[in-house]
Amino acid sequence: LESSWSGGFQVFELAARSGPCYEFAGIDFGKPVAVSALTVRHYAGSAGSVTATYYESSLDQITWQGISTDNVIPSQMTDTLDVEIYPAVSMRYVRVRHVLQEKAAVKVFVWEIYAWDANGKNGLLTSIKPNPVNFRDLLGVNGIWAWGGQAEGHLADEGWGPKRYSPVAAHARNYHSWNWDVKDPDNVPAYDAMSCGSGTESLYWLHWDQEYAGWNAANLEVEVSINFGPSSFPQSSFDDPYRAAYNYGFAFARHFGKLHGTDLVSTLEVGNEPWIAGMGYSDPVF
Repeated sequence: LESSWSGGFQVFELAARSGPCYEFAGIDFGKPVAVSALTVRHYAGSAGSVTATYYESSLDQITWQGISTDNVIPSQMTDTLDVEIYPAVSMRYVRVRHVLQEKAAVKVFVWEIYAWDANGKNGLLTSIKPNPVNFRDLLGVNGIWAWGGQAEGHLADEGWGPKRYSPVAAHARNYHSWNWDVKDPDNVPAYDAMSCGSGTESLYWLHWDQEYAGWNAANLEVEVSINFGPSSFPQSSFDDPYRAAYNYGFAFARHFGKLHGTDLVSTLEVGNEPWIAGMGYSDPVF
């Protein structure tokens, strides 16, 4: 590089470069390590400040290799970017390099560089252990009397009714209507009459014992949702709401419960998704 002039002159600065200017920040691991993932956060200042941003690795800080990414690295990035390196690359140094535009006062930033070894961000995969809880035990199915058919649950054939769902679910919930058991909510249901062929007060043919026996025979734990509403039992039909609810619950548990009854039902739910307010029952009575 030569400058010449026939007269006298002064040279204050003389510079040359083989490519565009760039700035970078990086990490020295101290020794070569295998890296399989990076998480990087950087920002290239105002729009148009850089022409490109690169992630690079080196073993000697002289020869640098680009780290490939799935897409072009966004220079105007404020959030973190995860980069998977597969297979893992041996490196001692890693850096983020911003290639600057030809303009004055370009400011670029590198805020964070995280690197993970050959085991990745999630670490070494541990040995797989079988879950002691069977997936079937976590699932349940909603059902109704006779499962939409014309016969009680204890008459269900293989592949129908409760036996259809028992291979995949251990729990079953029945929508058990209160008005199927009694005509008036203040009446106490006489469930023992079902075994004598008298059904319930409301339905002479209904035999809950046979229905729930079929569910149990299919190896389903029975959970019952007692359904009622203003269309079946309006508020005016209750003489004493508290006493009616207590008597019904006591009779139900006494007959179907585990300690004193048939052990056909494990759980009793009052109402199905019981959002009573605004449905014809006044607060706070109901």
